[in-house]
Amino acid sequence: MPAPPVPALILPILVSATALGLLASAIYVPSIPDIARELAVPVGQVQLTLTTFLIAFGAATLFVGALSDRFGRRGVLIAGNGLCAAASFACALAWSNDLLLVGRAAQAIGACAGMVVARAVIRDVYDRDGTARAMAVLAMAATLAPVLGPILGGYVHVWLGWRANFIIVGGLAVATMALTAWLLPETNRHLQDQVGLLRGLFISTAALMRMRRFLAYALAAAAGSISFYSFIAAVPVLLIDRFGVTPEVIGIYIGTPPLGFLTGSFVSSRLSARVGLDRLILCGGAGHVLCGSLLIGFAQAGVSESWAVIGPLLIMGFSNGLIMSNAYAGGVSVQPHLAGAASGLANFLQMLAAGLSAAAFAAVTLETALPLGVAITGAGLIILVGFSALARD
Repeated sequence: MPAPPVPALILPILVSATALGLLASAIYVPSIPDIARELAVPVGQVQLTLTTFLIAFGAATLFVGALSDRFGRRGVLIAGNGLCAAASFACALAWSNDLLLVGRAAQAIGACAGMVVARAVIRDVYDRDGTARAMAVLAMAATLAPVLGPILGGYVHVWLGWRANFIIVGGLAVATMALTAWLLPETNRHLQDQVGLLRGLFISTAALMRMRRFLAYALAAAAGSISFYSFIAAVPVLLIDRFGVTPEVIGIYIGTPPLGFLTGSFVSSRLSARVGLDRLILCGGAGHVLCGSLLIGFAQAGVSESWAVIGPLLIMGFSNGLIMSNAYAGGVSVQPHLAGAASGLANFLQMLAAGLSAAAFAAVTLETALPLGVAITGAGLIILVGFSALARD
């Protein structure tokens, strides 16, 4: 039975739910050096709160996607928003880095529901081409979170302290939960309740992992996340500790590359049906190689200006705008009846890669942008080589 007509306000709700996870991951980033000083731990330990968030986010998506396939999208999204709100308030009260790590893990588990369920709802409603366009709109709108999040977080840190950023995320999670309960209808018309939850998760995961095209799209999304979260982990420490940028200004720098993502997502929404998902993903991979090469070149030449880091990262942002929405659309379209599981598995692989890259930068003493350039170049080569091989019919 086809899904009923979807009210116009559904897409804004999905944007809000998706943006919540991105905001939660990044809003506190300008505060990382000061959190380390207040909690009396090395900066690298506080950076691990980002790694913990990403890994917990990715692991939880496996189960969240399967839960939404089995029990429906609406209830899973409401529960996730509630957990994100409670965990965010707990992070605001943390008096040690260990407690902050626990709170961040719980916050990620709740926040991941927004991203996974939103993509599955879109696939419930649209066909393959319509999904690509809607994913681009979702990505374009959700980009406002990483653009505005660090900017807002930097000023909130200066005015009210780092704990206020977690309170803001908690309040937004409560608001999103209320809107979801009020306005979001159930869009999953084919609940996967024929087998037990864990057995169903295993069966759907195994089926997807045997599909080369699904793996191709998941690999592209993972490579894009490596670039983005390497940037998130590296740039605040590099610019604050090495270049002397202040916390309220660092948010503006961090918010600049996502503007490139916004532009790339807009271009993708206009071209995806005409050019095709795969070609746009490959163009994005080439852009990553260009960005990484520029960062390496400037670092080798000894250029220590902020523009030499942020300028090339605009190219990375634009390239990710071409990659991510098309990779998401392709991944959930391989087997439409497993859209939730596909979204969850792709997110798991994506966030696992992102978490490992963030952990790597937590272990590195950054003197220049050279390690960042190497990571982004490598991500681009993964797309150009790995995606091309797997997506070949």
